[in-house]
Amino acid sequence: MKISRIWTAFVLAFFALGCAPAPAEEAAVPVRPAIEPPVGVSIIYGQSLTESALIGGMAMDPNTGESVEGFFMWANGDYVPGVGVQMCQCEFVPTGFDTENYLSVSFRAEVEVRPIPLTVLEEPVCMRHIEYGERVSRAFLSGGICADPSGNEVAGSWAFADGNAEPAVGFMTAAAVFVPEDSFHYDEAKCAVEVECVPCTPDVAVRCSAAWPGQPLSACVLEGWAAGMDGCVITGFFAFRDGGLVPEGDGTSYDVTFSPDDSVNYLPVTVKVPVSFGVRNIFVEAVLETEYGRPASEGILTVRAVDENGLPVDGKLKYDDRFSGVLAPDGQDSIGALFIPSDPSFGGEIPVSVKVVYR
Repeated sequence: MKISRIWTAFVLAFFALGCAPAPAEEAAVPVRPAIEPPVGVSIIYGQSLTESALIGGMAMDPNTGESVEGFFMWANGDYVPGVGVQMCQCEFVPTGFDTENYLSVSFRAEVEVRPIPLTVLEEPVCMRHIEYGERVSRAFLSGGICADPSGNEVAGSWAFADGNAEPAVGFMTAAAVFVPEDSFHYDEAKCAVEVECVPCTPDVAVRCSAAWPGQPLSACVLEGWAAGMDGCVITGFFAFRDGGLVPEGDGTSYDVTFSPDDSVNYLPVTVKVPVSFGVRNIFVEAVLETEYGRPASEGILTVRAVDENGLPVDGKLKYDDRFSGVLAPDGQDSIGALFIPSDPSFGGEIPVSVKVVYR
């Protein structure tokens, strides 16, 4: 009887152990994926992030490196970012079977916001033609209207893209640029305008330095220079229009014509020159030492003036009134100037070609 009870207890314990439920497994903890951020497609200022598609990017298991299923999205799609490259809040959201195993991740993604493009509704026009040797900027632009994508007119100003260009004689097409007043939020606009360049009418300085009674004008001695728009001397020759005419008296003026060697880009010029007998001669040498593109006033000017006996002559030198003060960047041999002697017996202003030496 005692053995029976022991056996019964053993059997009951065996079945109790065999039927007991197994301990429950612990639930898996979601993992934060490793993110390679995507990049937003560029948008225009005023557009929200929803209009910028996210391209590229990847989410991976930080332990295995396997790709995690899901999608990228802007955290605040209604946000309107400013102009420039912006870093905006973005999210990765797991999908499918990976929803339970991985967490959503917040981070920042890059998006470029471009200025608002403009449309040229009316092109500007040139207010004047320019002369050969003048810069395109001297044509001066007038008018022209630009508008944003909504058709609203935008305030700003027009200028030539290369205002320093010096075109050849004839018609040329130049690029004009519209610069908006709000240049941060609006982009520039460009168009083509027609510029007319006409031959230059040179500025001349000439005097009759020697004349003799009873001799024709062709026997008189003329000295002077002719200068283009930049004040630099151009080649050519001076001659009395009626060289066979004999001067009637001392101090009478006659027509003198300058004929340029370059008759395509420069026009002939006729001025009246007085013919005086016994004018005192003066010889002027002037040298300007300067750097390319620097104003003449910043250079070192050396002037030497003497009379026919080699004696020094007092006076001052001034540049051609049309000379801009900035020498051409490609260098010039000489520029036009006038020497004004203190003694009026030398006959007033003396034309001088200033030799230019570049350091």
